[in-house]
Amino acid sequence: MPFPISTVVAGHGAGSACGKALGATPQTTLGYERMFNAALREPNEAAFVREILAGQTGAARYFARMKRLNRAGPPPLKEHAPHD
Repeated sequence: MPFPISTVVAGHGAGSACGKALGATPQTTLGYERMFNAALREPNEAAFVREILAGQTGAARYFARMKRLNRAGPPPLKEHAPHD
């Protein structure tokens, strides 16, 4: 499938638990990813999903709590008396 040659800024970095084989570069292009990213060479959605999920481990136990907290937003900051 054709992709425009556009700059893509990473939302997650290397070592993130949110993806598989995330690179350490802060930006890339769709053209580069189309040539070197195996998932983007898949011919259809089903093959893409199989490639992405292959070898992935289950979600860490804290993910459910993290999702709830992210959805709800941070709690309000408590007011503190100024320091003397």
